[in-house]
Amino acid sequence: MSTIHSFLRQKRIAAGLSQGDMAKELKYTSAQFISNWERGLSLPPKASMKKLSKILNLDPKDFLEEYVKLMVGRYEAEIRKSIF
Repeated sequence: MSTIHSFLRQKRIAAGLSQGDMAKELKYTSAQFISNWERGLSLPPKASMKKLSKILNLDPKDFLEEYVKLMVGRYEAEIRKSIF
């Protein structure tokens, strides 16, 4: 199953960008932000989604779809834990 984390990594590589390149494009001081997204430790800020879509040559709707899948999965897991 694809996650937004693997989705971002795949799209970054397909765009021919390193994590450092992407960090510079987004005006981050370190590639660690991108690494954290790709390892699932954090998510890109919602405010960055439009620019991120442009950098990765993505239709913003595709990016939104992946983000929504992740969030639905997280909430479902939380609800299941509380019910079962």
